[in-house]
Amino acid sequence: MSGTYEVKKGDTLAKIATQTNPGGVSLEQMLIALYRANPDAFVGSNINRLRAGRILNVPDKVTASTVDQEDARRLVVAQSQDFRAYQGKLAGAVAAAPAEASAAQRSASGKITAKPDEPAPAEAKDQVKLSKADPEGKGARSKAAKGDDASARDKALRESQSRVTDLEKSVQDLQKLLELKNQSLAELEKKGSAKPAAPAPAPAPAPAAPVKPAAEAPKPAAEATKPAAEAPKPAAEAPKPPAEPPKPKPKMVPPPPPPPPSLVDEFLDNPAALGALGAAFLGLIGYGAWAWKRKKATQSKFQDSVMGAP
Repeated sequence: MSGTYEVKKGDTLAKIATQTNPGGVSLEQMLIALYRANPDAFVGSNINRLRAGRILNVPDKVTASTVDQEDARRLVVAQSQDFRAYQGKLAGAVAAAPAEASAAQRSASGKITAKPDEPAPAEAKDQVKLSKADPEGKGARSKAAKGDDASARDKALRESQSRVTDLEKSVQDLQKLLELKNQSLAELEKKGSAKPAAPAPAPAPAPAAPVKPAAEAPKPAAEATKPAAEAPKPAAEAPKPPAEPPKPKPKMVPPPPPPPPSLVDEFLDNPAALGALGAAFLGLIGYGAWAWKRKKATQSKFQDSVMGAP
């Protein structure tokens, strides 16, 4: 126990629970913890019928937190329903008592008199005093529920804004890829226009040199005429010139292979990827409009609920 509290006239358990709440527990948990720690301080074992002048033992945070929140809420609702039934019976009894007393007086005196107007302040005062605790509990629960709804809406809006930011970042990355692709294409075009100006394999037609053996071929024929003039030496044949070895053909230098396609080239050469980019961009625009409308509608609904709350 964390201390004591003396019940003053006009105090309600909801007021005491609010003042002595150590934090970290709900109002319902604190109400039931006070009720269980002081069972003899309540008339008819009802949390709404607190005895004035009693010294209450105030439970600490650990004790109050052991109360199950759902059980505490159900007990508070049941106690409130019982108290409202008690109020109805009490109001009926209070209203019937003056009528019976007036009828008895008229019959005893033998005179017929008009029924005086009964002053209602006493009955209204009793009703206000008896039902004071219940509206406070309802107001606290309604405020807590509204706070939870507002937190949930804020969380949903933050998640929506985060998704929109991610989509915008993806679109920016795709735009950078497109710019890199355009730069790569421009560089390739420059290289392609520069290559025809200085072709490396142009000196390839140089193998015209082997024509020389054809020009020297008549020399053996001229020498061959000498054996024809020297008939007595038929066996001597003119020596044939040694065949010149064929000159090696100049090797053709193959053009350098084209550079491998980059990631940007593959992305832009793929129509499906370009279509996905366009769809993502349109989806981003649509999602942003939807998130903005939803945020406006949520804010308007929340303002209406707050302004319309009792």
